[in-house]
Amino acid sequence: MTFDPFCDFETRGYLRNLFGEKDPKIITHLEHSSFVEGVDEAFGHLSGITCLSYKDVLDTHKILGKVTDPALQVRYKEQEHRRAYKK
Repeated sequence: MTFDPFCDFETRGYLRNLFGEKDPKIITHLEHSSFVEGVDEAFGHLSGITCLSYKDVLDTHKILGKVTDPALQVRYKEQEHRRAYKK
């Protein structure tokens, strides 16, 4: 049984990854590659922070998952839009 919260595994792949991939081994490789690709940027982002906030954690998560997780990118854009609207 595959974790499929969106109920579209067959058409969009595992967790709607950017590649539409369904194979767990390939997904693991893609997630690892995404993490490795973003780790320097994430460390750079975190190195300038003196007091870590929840937003900093979310931003770091966004950096580390941006290659494989389009749903993550949509959520962050929506949050940024809401923040701008509230100002």
